[in-house]
Amino acid sequence: MTNSSKTQKPAKPHPDFPLFPHATKRWAKKVRGKLHYFGPWHDPQAALEKWLSQKDDLLAGRKPRTAANNKVSVFDACNLYLDHLQEMVD
Repeated sequence: MTNSSKTQKPAKPHPDFPLFPHATKRWAKKVRGKLHYFGPWHDPQAALEKWLSQKDDLLAGRKPRTAANNKVSVFDACNLYLDHLQEMVD
């Protein structure tokens, strides 16, 4: 058996591209010892944009925010209300 049956990984779009092509046909990056995936090989620009939007959270060890978890929690709503009341008192 030869290696010609394997899918060839694409080259990076440019030398300073921060992601690498993973065997799962997605762009990936290892951050703090864990692999994170950012998009399919055929769309490196979208993968780069996703990396740039999540980079700060991942490097800080936080779970990246997504549209699904951008909802206001009861805790946040209460704090906003209390801040508003404190401003009125001041």
